Amino acid sequence: MEETDPKAALLELATELISYGWYADLRSDVHGDVLRVANPNVSQLNDRVIVREGAFRWPWGNAIGGLDDVEAVAARIRHVLREVGSA
Repeated sequence: MEETDPKAALLELATELISYGWYADLRSDVHGDVLRVANPNVSQLNDRVIVREGAFRWPWGNAIGGLDDVEAVAARIRHVLREVGSA
């Protein structure tokens, strides 16, 4: 099985989120690549996404979804970081 480049996967996710008007900024630190995502309407609704063990994950380790399903992962992020009262 071919290993996916985490940075390339995060860039693909960033492109998907940006297409919906969301903020997505790829950064690198001593722990690796991190995608900072934010709700464009409420900037306090933000978090980071990493790639570990073949999946997109929240920084505390819970899986958001597989690297092969960027659309579903982006939808999940938009759902989790939505404003109260929005669908």
